[in-house]
Amino acid sequence: MTFTRATDGRSLSFTGAHGDLARRTLSADAAVGDEAPQPVDLSTYELDMTNVTVTMPSLSSPGSVVAKPFDTMLTQDGAAVFSRAYGASPVPTGSSLATVAARVDVVPALG
Repeated sequence: MTFTRATDGRSLSFTGAHGDLARRTLSADAAVGDEAPQPVDLSTYELDMTNVTVTMPSLSSPGSVVAKPFDTMLTQDGAAVFSRAYGASPVPTGSSLATVAARVDVVPALG
């Protein structure tokens, strides 16, 4: 995902985004303009497990883990990369950066 400011063409690109459920972080490789991408923990989140549904896989169908929409909070490192790109962060550190939902399909192991 790339954000480009129309007034001056400055850009910030995110690739390789992934979530770490154990650490409660959303991370990506961030590149300001033509710089090489660097890993950054963009946001953190709290996850209310009552909003997560787990369906176990069977031989006839995959299982899944589905999380209803939840807010992510901008980290200090996430704010810093936005500030490097644009001079300021879109929201203050600790404020909601995005609302996301998640779904992971689980396929049974064959063996």
